Amino acid sequence: MVVGRRAPAGLRIPDKRISHLHARFTLVDDHVLVEDLDSTNGTWVNCERITAPTMLAPGGDAILGDVSAHVVAIVRSNVGTIHDGSRSRFSRSLRSPSRARPRITRRRSGTTSQRNHHR
Repeated sequence: MVVGRRAPAGLRIPDKRISHLHARFTLVDDHVLVEDLDSTNGTWVNCERITAPTMLAPGGDAILGDVSAHVVAIVRSNVGTIHDGSRSRFSRSLRSPSRARPRITRRRSGTTSQRNHHR
């Protein structure tokens, strides 16, 4: 799944620090492969800016702009890529066993809080 600020990104995040096509997330075995797509502000995995495709294990974090994605668990599905019409559903591939959605947070003033509290 490609994450970015505009189409054709499968997951679009309206954050000025995220490039139009910022990063690609690919499920590989029990990890998520994260690739930066030459973004302006970079992609960070576990507090390090990546310059090559990098594996992200459950418990790890990826940061794009002011958005942090935490991998809770990898749950196998019979479906390789999940599409809902023309919109991809990123959260389904990263659900925890309790079926909760992955926690996506925005960093503000050096603190981290749940994203849906800011909407």
